[in-house]
Amino acid sequence: MKIIKSKILNSIMIALVLILFAECNSQKKLNEEEMVIVSTFINEKLLVDLIYPEINDKFFQQIEKDSTKHYSLDEKHEIFKNLQEEVSQKKYYITISDTLFAVNNDYYLKGLTDAQNFRFINENFIEKRKINFKVMNVRKNLILVSSGKAIDKSRYLGSYEISRVIFGKDDRAFIGSKKILENGEYYREMTEFNKRGNKWVIKERWEN
Repeated sequence: MKIIKSKILNSIMIALVLILFAECNSQKKLNEEEMVIVSTFINEKLLVDLIYPEINDKFFQQIEKDSTKHYSLDEKHEIFKNLQEEVSQKKYYITISDTLFAVNNDYYLKGLTDAQNFRFINENFIEKRKINFKVMNVRKNLILVSSGKAIDKSRYLGSYEISRVIFGKDDRAFIGSKKILENGEYYREMTEFNKRGNKWVIKERWEN
């Protein structure tokens, strides 16, 4: 009888160890993917949105150079795409906190996620996380600075904070951002990511 009990206890202990090991591996993988999403958000969403006015101005300047020329939609798209590539290569300065802020599971988050039938699979987004930008794949022409003092204002994009990533089922994830205003206040928004194959990409507005 004692031998049977001992075997049962050993089996339970082994099962618990395996469960703990699986959970640790799963959390490690999510932490790594979080850094991928953060760098992608900075490179492909934050930067592009911030330089959009400059791209837009250059676009209309180019279109208006010859008022007699009629551009097709495809031609306009190509012009805009080329200008976006050109402008995004310029050197810019930005202030981004090296701590991913915690996301409160509040009415704002519930309203956003519940409306899209989104269910998160991680809970660590309620805890802030320190990160190291030096080991991240942030664009080389996007220079991280502690503040915008003594920097050309036309090259300075402002001060921002980025949130922990909220991972959900069906290869979906949300990340938040805050723009810190001069009076210390801020406004925030959430961006959705979808995983396609092994790559996290930003969900476009027109996608279902």
